Amino acid sequence: MTKADWLDFFEAINGRSATEEEIAAALAAGEFQDDAPAVEAAPVQEAPAQPIFAGA
Repeated sequence: MTKADWLDFFEAINGRSATEEEIAAALAAGEFQDDAPAVEAAPVQEAPAQPIFAGA
């Protein structure tokens, strides 16, 4: 179930909008999937230990 589906269901059952706390609790309980895409960290390139100089 998406977050939007869960919100619609909650409003139909309870006759009101869910609070931020209720939404967070439902997400933690696995009642819906978070709509936000997973953010992947960009690979980190380490700098070389010693500077590389072109021909001296």
